[in-house]
Amino acid sequence: EQLNRPQNFRERVETHYPQLGKQRQRVVKYVNDNLRTAVFLTVNQLARQVGVDAATVVRTAQDLGFRGYGEFIESARELFLETSTPYEIARREIQRLDAAHVGGSSARWAQ
Repeated sequence: EQLNRPQNFRERVETHYPQLGKQRQRVVKYVNDNLRTAVFLTVNQLARQVGVDAATVVRTAQDLGFRGYGEFIESARELFLETSTPYEIARREIQRLDAAHVGGSSARWAQ
């Protein structure tokens, strides 16, 4: 069974992203960049957020080798859970807050 292990979300994106059209790349980029919230969206909600139709979202999932949207978003959700240790969440939040203050007097965090 290990030999037939399906590729995870990140592996599929790395393999197929360059061949996707611009709209489908936007779908993948949105999910990847907004993993924390995107993994809880329905196909219609994701389509609305990206500015494409639901069929484009489903075809994007299929182009990445998933059977459909459900399998696609479940794989993204697994990635989200793998990368969501308390330390990772805090680190990303600090980076987000720091980035929000670029151009102003942003706090320097201890390295």
